[in-house]
Amino acid sequence: MKKINIMLVIPNLNRGGAEKVMSIIANNLDREKFNVTILLLQKKGHYLNSLEKDIRVLSVNQNSVKKSLFPLVKIINKEKPDIVFSTLGHLNLTLMLLKPFLNKKIKFVAREASIPSIMNKKEKFPFLFNLLYKLLYNKFDKVICQSEYMKKDLISNFSIKKNKLIVINNPLEFNKIENLSNYEYEKSFISKSFLNAPKKVLAVGSLEPIKQFDKLIIHFSRIKNEDIKLFIIGEGSQESNLMQLIKDLKLENKVYLLGFQKNPYKYMKLADLMVLTSQFEGFPNVVLESMACGTPVLAFKCPGGIEEIIIEGKNGWFVEHNNFERLINLIPECINNELDEKVIKKTIYQRYDLRYIMKKYNNLFIRIRK
Repeated sequence: MKKINIMLVIPNLNRGGAEKVMSIIANNLDREKFNVTILLLQKKGHYLNSLEKDIRVLSVNQNSVKKSLFPLVKIINKEKPDIVFSTLGHLNLTLMLLKPFLNKKIKFVAREASIPSIMNKKEKFPFLFNLLYKLLYNKFDKVICQSEYMKKDLISNFSIKKNKLIVINNPLEFNKIENLSNYEYEKSFISKSFLNAPKKVLAVGSLEPIKQFDKLIIHFSRIKNEDIKLFIIGEGSQESNLMQLIKDLKLENKVYLLGFQKNPYKYMKLADLMVLTSQFEGFPNVVLESMACGTPVLAFKCPGGIEEIIIEGKNGWFVEHNNFERLINLIPECINNELDEKVIKKTIYQRYDLRYIMKKYNNLFIRIRK
């Protein structure tokens, strides 16, 4: 069978959930069936260095989707891919606006990266984006949803046809994470404050308002047990504000910002508990990764795919959305309620391991091209 030429389109490969997932998909598509090209708006990002050498990387060299319209048309028509696979709402919508100017033989697949009904409210013109979703998403040959929640959101709020949608969860590089979480060989690279903490609560994510780390820190101050420490891994626009908050509340010996960590899995492995306090999540990779390290998760039952991941009492626990008081009260209890590490890993491996998820991607792209 002639190989299928697939082009993955994304603004860049900076640190982020969508960028990470797209790089994993690109690296693991079946090379006996696919030639893989990545088209970026800007050739930059943390995950560029992780791409397999046989992946062609192209760029339109523009810093915004708006400026990329003509270059996108030019490059896509020149390359003539069989399938264009894109992610992130703005870019997905743009490609459908450009579709009349692109080769008619191309099949288009979108990966929805968030919950559109929530994300669109943050836009300058929410009504316009809601309208564009309704008008344009049905023009895709297929739209991949990370979760059943996301699928229902697209159907109920944007009238996307059911036959256009397919749920494929994010792939988890289980074996890679297990290897990287073997901290015994890297203790010298782990924060001493983390290693010395008797009880470790971990939060991982971008330091942005959506993660609500400020509220987590404020409420964490109420925990009286001095053995329990909170560690936050991530970087973002709120870093200086969070540092000042910790200082103002005199929590320097209780709450620690660890910044970006190239290998967060050694921290996940050592942690007693992971907490997730997001306003909403598409399909939280950090929850999968924590459980792959054998560490349970205490999470808000927020909008998104989180309810499809956590199995109460087996790999974690739920708290009513935004109920920080309840979450803080449960932390000591969850730390002492030791779940079976092997069971935690098993609940994730069976559903989200890379090989299982990539089989779904490979089969989908082959069916679409037929």
